[in-house]
Amino acid sequence: MNMDFAVTSMNVWKEVRASLQHELSQGEVLLLINNAEFVDLLDVLNLIEAKRMLYVSMTKTAASVVAGLKKSKAQPLFIDCVSPSIFAKQAPMDCRYARMPQDFDHLYELMAGLVQEVLPHIVVVDSISQLIDFSVQQYDRSQLEQFVRQLKRCHRRYGARFILLYDDRVKRKLINLPGLYVDSI
Repeated sequence: MNMDFAVTSMNVWKEVRASLQHELSQGEVLLLINNAEFVDLLDVLNLIEAKRMLYVSMTKTAASVVAGLKKSKAQPLFIDCVSPSIFAKQAPMDCRYARMPQDFDHLYELMAGLVQEVLPHIVVVDSISQLIDFSVQQYDRSQLEQFVRQLKRCHRRYGARFILLYDDRVKRKLINLPGLYVDSI
């Protein structure tokens, strides 16, 4: 197992509220969620101490998330990768449309440019399961490991912290995630 990707702690959902701020001080956090927990996730994001938040969505439209982030202490900028393929209209305020990344390299290119431009304190990626479970290309675990290494460098350079969401509702097995050992409850 590559020790760079070892799980430092495994929390049940209720404990995430209490420890997220501390865990984010390390730079990046991977949260396993499903749509049933999305409202809870928005509540947690609204509690994060940050001035600027970048929310990159590959699963939800801006309209479905922006209203939930209005209570956030952070000034959110929403990157909607879903709507451009569905709607031809202009992106709403506090939102930008972007093409859906095809792999982790394209996702990092998108995020790196935005982090450099916006200088967010927190970046939420919803959800990397799009690139792991639904990608046309064959997923290789080393791609995610390389992506996390790039995020670590981005964290050191710009101070941005990252929350990577992985929606486990389709594939309940976590075999695609690096170095993860969990107990089933």
